Amino acid sequence: MNQDGTLDVSGGGHGIDITGDSATVDNKGGMTVTDPDSIGILIDGDKAIVDFQQ
Repeated sequence: MNQDGTLDVSGGGHGIDITGDSATVDNKGGMTVTDPDSIGILIDGDKAIVDFQQ
């Protein structure tokens, strides 16, 4: 999954949801999570790779 822009998450929402093993998230943009009930990236699986570059 590639995320290149700006992602704002609020109101108990999820920015990115991934289900499955061996997922790859490549985030080259910005991500803001504004409240404790919200989740930036939710991964339900094993062996995920998350790469943040700004």
